[in-house]
Amino acid sequence: MMNIILNNALMWFNENLKFLSQFSEPYTEEYQTAIAELSLLCIQTNRQKNSIIYETNFINIIKDIYCKANFYEYPFKCDARSFIGHLVIWSTLNHFGIKPKINKEKFQDFIDNEKVNLGSLSPFRLLELKYWLDISGFNHQLVSEDFYFSSTFLSNYKSKCTLSIQDAYDITHTIFYTTDFGSKSIPIFLKNNMEANIKIIKEALYEMLQIGNLDLVIELLLSLKCLKYVNKEFYSIIWETIKINQDSSGFVWGLDTIKEKHELSKYYNHKYIFWKCYHPTLVTVMAGYLGN
Repeated sequence: MMNIILNNALMWFNENLKFLSQFSEPYTEEYQTAIAELSLLCIQTNRQKNSIIYETNFINIIKDIYCKANFYEYPFKCDARSFIGHLVIWSTLNHFGIKPKINKEKFQDFIDNEKVNLGSLSPFRLLELKYWLDISGFNHQLVSEDFYFSSTFLSNYKSKCTLSIQDAYDITHTIFYTTDFGSKSIPIFLKNNMEANIKIIKEALYEMLQIGNLDLVIELLLSLKCLKYVNKEFYSIIWETIKINQDSSGFVWGLDTIKEKHELSKYYNHKYIFWKCYHPTLVTVMAGYLGN
């Protein structure tokens, strides 16, 4: 079942790449994030020796978009908050042997001159930034993972607390970047509280299921896989839920679109659906290919 879901999702992506390549300026935060997320999918699956079909097509799209000056100059000239996303794109192109328009020295200078406001970043964002700087060989002043982890929601969660969407998002990204998306040994600071961590993630997953946030249900599924959690029956239930919410064309309905599902099906605005369902479809593929 899972392989069918993944193949259909990837086919849908490949058939709708035009919505990425034909995007007109100004480059919105949503658009830049979408390119960074596609880059993330490509680099992580390739690093884990689990390359996806259409990988070459996806990389070519990323390369063509990153050739546009107004795009690759964006964090340097317009908004430094987009730096991490652009770092993901830059790192991905380098990983695939493609020389980006921006050289490494420009990124390093940006880091050295503290253009990124570290004080504005939450602990899980600092973990994310440190991860990408390390993986790409940049010098930086960020400290150890366990230091930032100690301030994350996951590290400080108290049982019976109400879990918000932001809390669940915090949990998933903390897990992704401290486990290298499940490809490295689980660090001691996670392993020491493994039973509690699994319990928290499952609690968050059930809460996101109740409110219909399939995006985060899938991210939390991937988080469990990154922690090497094994429960075939549990995973089968989640994949069955994803299957129910996958359109026949391959995309996966997200939080907003699940509510609009029947109405949208009547009109089937391809562009609107692409942008609404891009993320849940992409994380579905990641959850299938990454982790244990």
